[in-house]
Amino acid sequence: MTPARTIGPDKSYIDYYHGVIASRRGLQNCFGIRVNQHQCSAVIKIGDAHPFTYGKCYPLPVKIDTLSNPMRNTLDDHLMNDPSSDLLEVLSRRKSFLEAVNSPSEVEPQRMAATVKGTGNCISMTSECSERHLLALKVSESVAAVSAIKELQKSGQKSDASMSVLLDQALTAQRSAEHALSDHIEEHGCVTL
Repeated sequence: MTPARTIGPDKSYIDYYHGVIASRRGLQNCFGIRVNQHQCSAVIKIGDAHPFTYGKCYPLPVKIDTLSNPMRNTLDDHLMNDPSSDLLEVLSRRKSFLEAVNSPSEVEPQRMAATVKGTGNCISMTSECSERHLLALKVSESVAAVSAIKELQKSGQKSDASMSVLLDQALTAQRSAEHALSDHIEEHGCVTL
């Protein structure tokens, strides 16, 4: 699994990832939030490619309710999987970027909620099925990644042959996430909102 927090080689940014989506081709796609000294944005790492940012940049400090839905979902998922993360403090500037970039990387995050398979009942720390919620987040993030890649292609910012491979990988991740969510709902009897 990708570490929950990685620091750029020149310490100019920190990527906070929330988890891995494995595509049917075996590639691992990681979604997260990149924070630098002055702003944050969404970041994606597909397979072994270098991570890249996409979408709107938000100046720090950021109000959480101003973030796009995919970024809020990524933030929620990251914090649920890594409750000791300093991401929220860095986004609000209660902790400076320099403090965060110079602090040691955190240990592997632990998931806080569980599901009981095969019973038709999902157990979570909230009234909503946490597993279904995580799967829905992965669907929304994979849709956002597909949109971001298409926008990069359309704008001409990235037009090399690798973009078509990235788009294919992102579409595969989207289909995989959609199938996983559908399978979970069917197996557990969860109701979608």
